[in-house]
Amino acid sequence: MTVALSTYTGTTDVTGNTSGFGLWQPIIGRYNVSIHGTTWTGTIKVERRFSTYGATGLVVDSFTANTEQIGHESEDNVFYRIGMTTASSGIVNCRLSQ
Repeated sequence: MTVALSTYTGTTDVTGNTSGFGLWQPIIGRYNVSIHGTTWTGTIKVERRFSTYGATGLVVDSFTANTEQIGHESEDNVFYRIGMTTASSGIVNCRLSQ
């Protein structure tokens, strides 16, 4: 998993019920969500929060299949992260970037 300059890229081997999220990153304007893998089963969620400290995120989108999405955030001081919440098999690559 790599986090740099508003980009999270993670490859999760979901065999054996693995879960995890990338780091919170500030997003303003357009952002991209890319999820792909050959054969995987699980749920990828994108979360949003309004504070850098102590706030829990709210789920803004959820995916169970490969997808490419574009979103837009118009407020300042908003943070996003992407990650696997439930998993059962396969390998999935997910990316949240600006």
